[in-house]
Amino acid sequence: LRTSSRDTYRMVLAGAFDIPNLLEDQKSNGELSIVDARNIMHKVSLRMQDPEVLETVARRCNAASSVAMNDSPEAQQIELARKHTVVQEVMVEDVYLHSPEGGSGGKSLVEECGFGEGEEGYVR
Repeated sequence: LRTSSRDTYRMVLAGAFDIPNLLEDQKSNGELSIVDARNIMHKVSLRMQDPEVLETVARRCNAASSVAMNDSPEAQQIELARKHTVVQEVMVEDVYLHSPEGGSGGKSLVEECGFGEGEEGYVR
């Protein structure tokens, strides 16, 4: 069940991002080891805790809060959804796809982890 769900998700991503060979590439590369997955998650968590990333989230969430309509439950739900979107955008743009100067040789996190460049690397 887990494998079929994963393959279905990969088929959806392959279609959405126009990467027809995604499933074949994944099958030929095999799965990550637990150690490799743990190391990648450690890199992700370090980037998430970077002060610049946290400041970007705070600044953009404050901007989303400043346009709140009122204190009604509906307005609070809209504000929460906006903040959730901000966090998702910052995660993708500034954590996974951003190429920092220095440490990793100017590579984005997805490149550093061996998944490739840009959106295609993120999808992989």
